[in-house]
Amino acid sequence: MQNKIDLKAISNVIQENNPDFVALQEVDDKTNRTGGVDQLAYLADSTKMFYFFSPHREFDGGLYGNGILSKWPIVINYSLPLPHEGNGILPITAGVITANFSGLIGSNL
Repeated sequence: MQNKIDLKAISNVIQENNPDFVALQEVDDKTNRTGGVDQLAYLADSTKMFYFFSPHREFDGGLYGNGILSKWPIVINYSLPLPHEGNGILPITAGVITANFSGLIGSNL
């Protein structure tokens, strides 16, 4: 990556590997440092996957958190706050999803 965020390169890796799910850490949603780009929405659109963003906090004019991409429709999603001691450690979350696999029963995966 050469100290540069290259969403197109990340998208290409995802498409080449064709995963069912992708978990992403340290995702920016419209922050100033990424030029106002919604990184997860970009990746979801370019890979034709569904997505859920689990924000940790407001950051640099936008939001900062974790993301999940799913080949399957996301029917339930929520952010789960993770415990932290408060000793200068900022709160973080985990994204939790349930995906719809209808039509897969009896198929050969």
